[in-house]
Amino acid sequence: QAADVLCFPTNWLLEKGPGAAWIARAFENGCYLVAADRYGCERGVQFSGGSAIIEPDGTIQARLDSGDGYLLGEIELDRARHKRFPGSLAPEKLTARRPEFYDTLTLNAYLWNPLEFHGLYGHRPLPPGRASLIAVAQFLPKPGDLAANLATIDRSLAALPRGTRLAVFPEYAATGVPHDASEATAFAASDTASLLRALRRLARRHRTALVVGFLEALPGGFASSAALVTPSGLTVTYRKTHVIGPERSFLVPGDTPPPVIDLPLGRVGLLIGSDLCFPEIARVLALAGCDLLAVPAGPGIPPVQALGPTSVPLPPPAVTGDDPTHFHLARVRACENMTVVAYAALPLPEGTGWSGLFGPVPESRASERLVEPGQAGLSWGLLDTRNAATRYPMNPLCAKDMLRMRQPYWYAPLQLPIAAPAEGLTLTAPARDAAREA
Repeated sequence: QAADVLCFPTNWLLEKGPGAAWIARAFENGCYLVAADRYGCERGVQFSGGSAIIEPDGTIQARLDSGDGYLLGEIELDRARHKRFPGSLAPEKLTARRPEFYDTLTLNAYLWNPLEFHGLYGHRPLPPGRASLIAVAQFLPKPGDLAANLATIDRSLAALPRGTRLAVFPEYAATGVPHDASEATAFAASDTASLLRALRRLARRHRTALVVGFLEALPGGFASSAALVTPSGLTVTYRKTHVIGPERSFLVPGDTPPPVIDLPLGRVGLLIGSDLCFPEIARVLALAGCDLLAVPAGPGIPPVQALGPTSVPLPPPAVTGDDPTHFHLARVRACENMTVVAYAALPLPEGTGWSGLFGPVPESRASERLVEPGQAGLSWGLLDTRNAATRYPMNPLCAKDMLRMRQPYWYAPLQLPIAAPAEGLTLTAPARDAAREA
């Protein structure tokens, strides 16, 4: 609806300001965000302070950590109106969206008991809960060397703890990272069936399900694809649907929505790389009941941002000291959708690094074990989808209480396409409901 500035008065808790979600809102919408936060301790509640002016690319222009006061900043309207990702000349923050896949955003399924809702009429009951070891890998694949990259995946699987049930590898892990059409032609897997057979052999050998990214050759171009394969032979492939930046010059966006797969460890949704920049598609998977989002990641993800210490005496789980990963888009998506995000990134300079498992609640930060951004490495942890023997789920992965707080009747415009003619954007919103507003 052509907003340039998001004004955000708030009473933020349990995280120093500016909150990571504030940064995400500015970045994903390409708007300035001006946040005025409460400060101080009132009736035992410690508010975060950290009021801020955040740029359309998600960087912090100004911040007031604590105390009474005000901030001054500058707003350049052109920056808020181009809606571009880095390396792009088009307003892709709006035009690269895929509203045809956002059909469930206006549903409020989590007003029901999720243990009952997903199984209504025998449709798709949630898998029985269990505790499972899952992992992510971070490494830089060799360009166009399928055999070498499969050998790296094999060694990574061998290094994981025994009993690991799922391992997620980066975007383009099997083929190498293309930067233009000529490299895509040289690197792409032309025989997808052969690659999938090789991945199934690895899954059987290590008794571990895999999610592996690769560049796929198609009749009409190339796709950034990922395959989920299991030791039993189950194979699901997905092609990235939200393509942005320089990749739009040689990648074809996928034409089917991200899949939802029920495994013994839980309900799994697949996203790839820049899909994560669009909050709608992760929310669609959460509404489908996903416990885990497996995300092979590469180019196009906003940089992880550090934030210095705060003088506000915030209680745990807040990080009050220097925080090198204060803003991590995978962590934001995990918390706002109450899922676990298994984020397997390419290291710098091709990706963000900081691969790891991100949990559904702020308290999950204490268990994060992230891979340093310039290194290759592995990270693993426990995915626990079990519930107590109660009628309503107590596990946040299943209960997803944040989703019950949604106001989905406001979300109809998110399901509309946006045209971008040469002279500018054309924004179309539904007619306002005068009766409801009255």
